[in-house]
Amino acid sequence: MAAPVGARPSLMALLLSPVAGLGHLWIGRARRGYFLFLTATFFWNLALLSAVVPSPPLGDWSVKVGMVGGAGITLYGLFDIFRLAVWARRRKVQIRRREILAVAEAEETAGRAAKARELRDQLLDLDPGDPEVRLALARAARRAGQFGPAIRHAKKALRALPSNPFRRDLEEEIMRAEDRSLGN
Repeated sequence: MAAPVGARPSLMALLLSPVAGLGHLWIGRARRGYFLFLTATFFWNLALLSAVVPSPPLGDWSVKVGMVGGAGITLYGLFDIFRLAVWARRRKVQIRRREILAVAEAEETAGRAAKARELRDQLLDLDPGDPEVRLALARAARRAGQFGPAIRHAKKALRALPSNPFRRDLEEEIMRAEDRSLGN
């Protein structure tokens, strides 16, 4: 389930998010979406089956655990979709994101790789699958001779958002890092 061209991903993701995981599938976060959906389904089914068939093997606790677990996963999914699909796409947040990326690039150019990494990590807190940030981290790691982390960052960006605009750059970064790691 991917957003069709012209669709407003944030609105559709919010509308789908009461069913845990569907909003994540809509915006291209399949792994997280499937995990949330399966976990919430487990808890809601536990509560339902325990309420319908009260039996000594499960006991009264299973209804409570199912209700609390299902509600918790569903609320987390709603919050996470809001964070990823609405808040992170706000104009002010995007402007601030670009500013932080520019500062991180300047820090790396000035030879302060640790500071650049710290700034990019702040952006990953906002969106762990941000392809542009992951691409920058992959390039920095490859330049530093850390080929394993370079490959991991690029692959995480591809997994998080398979149709991202940096797909070709990420795939090239993976090939470069793999070639360099095999050459050593």
